[in-house]
Amino acid sequence: MASLITLMGIIAVAVIFWQERSLGVSVMPTTPQVSRLLMAECPAQVRGDILELGSGWGGMALKLAHKYPQNRVIGYEMSLLPYWISVIRSKLFSSGGNLKFVRKNFYNPSFNDAGLVMCYLSNPHMAKLEGKFLQELPSGAQVISSTFHCPNWQPLRTQDIVRLFNAQIFVYEKK
Repeated sequence: MASLITLMGIIAVAVIFWQERSLGVSVMPTTPQVSRLLMAECPAQVRGDILELGSGWGGMALKLAHKYPQNRVIGYEMSLLPYWISVIRSKLFSSGGNLKFVRKNFYNPSFNDAGLVMCYLSNPHMAKLEGKFLQELPSGAQVISSTFHCPNWQPLRTQDIVRLFNAQIFVYEKK
């Protein structure tokens, strides 16, 4: 049992080290409190695909797939272990077949069919994505971001995340 725990610890450290070195970010799961707040900000209906950029361990994408069974939900994750955990979780807990995880850089695919984009990314990633959002998202599409914002795009609304270092949720809508 001790060797299994040691192995899991080594794998976890390796994932964090690889993610930090290759992608410039750590794998940061969304807390249950923030997850509830993000889901509460989602619109009643979404026209188009739902994207989670940097889907990590897959928790938010699973919630989105359950909330929107009529929409295709795509989680993009580059880190290998979180990606595989997400795929396994989707096989075990996704009932509608509308959820897909992709191990791909989310800067490359088109956002033309997206109606909702969910993010928990760093400010440099959000700044880099801002132009892509404005250029590719269809009118009316929403971007919901935890903690980090698009520097030049005015949010439709914000919500404070209590007890989390004065963080906020940012809700944007493409005009």
